[in-house]
Amino acid sequence: MGNSKKIRSKIAFRNALLELLKTNLFDSLTVTQISDKAGYSKQSFYIYYEDKYDFCDKIIDEEVETVKNVVQDAIVSRGGHLKTVEDIRYMRTQVFSHIYDNKELYYAFFKQPCFSNFVRKFMNYLLEDEQLPIFLFSYKDHENVNVMYLNYICSYIHIAHLNYWVETNFRSSPEKMGETYSRLMEDLDFITFEDIGTTYIKQKNLFDYDI
Repeated sequence: MGNSKKIRSKIAFRNALLELLKTNLFDSLTVTQISDKAGYSKQSFYIYYEDKYDFCDKIIDEEVETVKNVVQDAIVSRGGHLKTVEDIRYMRTQVFSHIYDNKELYYAFFKQPCFSNFVRKFMNYLLEDEQLPIFLFSYKDHENVNVMYLNYICSYIHIAHLNYWVETNFRSSPEKMGETYSRLMEDLDFITFEDIGTTYIKQKNLFDYDI
């Protein structure tokens, strides 16, 4: 099967599932229903997926890889480095634009039990690199920062930011969400407790966000 045909069929299966989930519980859905809705045979479905549960997990894995590519493309478009606050804001806006373009998928990620692994897998992506630019800011300017702790906090902020966007039905624009998330990161302040090696993060303007 050609690569373009493979991509088309997998997109069709995914879109079929998202459409069916609007009116059906995942547990009640069958591979036959998903395949019929997609316009492909069950045999085609089983070329890619072991069952409908594997299907959901692979949708998550593929989307995490896509987000990685969006981040890397944004970095390349800024000359291969994120040197300024504007570069970082640009990258974040590109990520939120991608999410907005796929909002039905992200609505399902946060609302449908069949995608319960999404938050864990996305968190793993956010935590896999200490320098991941999705929440990059100038913590290097602070001494004795517990980077692991900080990355966990920032990752949860990112997930909460996305969840809020879903809960408000993507009311704010991608540009507004990228700008607000950047402000959240840029407004963080630090107090380090050296005896336990833990960084307390103080948000200076927590209630000054209109999204």
